[in-house]
Amino acid sequence: STYPNNSLKSLNMGLSSIHYDHSTQSLWILTSSENKDKLNSVLWNLSLTDFEKNNPPKIIVNSHNQPIFFNHKAEGITLIDKHKLFIIYDDDTVNIGDKKPNQAFYTIVEIQN
Repeated sequence: STYPNNSLKSLNMGLSSIHYDHSTQSLWILTSSENKDKLNSVLWNLSLTDFEKNNPPKIIVNSHNQPIFFNHKAEGITLIDKHKLFIIYDDDTVNIGDKKPNQAFYTIVEIQN
């Protein structure tokens, strides 16, 4: 895929999750990478129009137009409502604090349109 930021090329990311958003007619995509103790995930969006034209997904950026990195290995995404996404992580290869094997970190992302 095409990365809008050269720093993403070196992360060697793989697909973690895809969720179809009926209200926006788009796909929410999570990619992630893990290298030793370094975990990263990135959130993307792909409209069905762009999908049909074989255009690459767009990375979700912050207010400074920088890609939003999650410092965990994302494994799943779902919609809470039309403005909120729930992202869950599986950091099974690193030891983080007192986290037990049956516990997981998560993030709720609010989407600004």
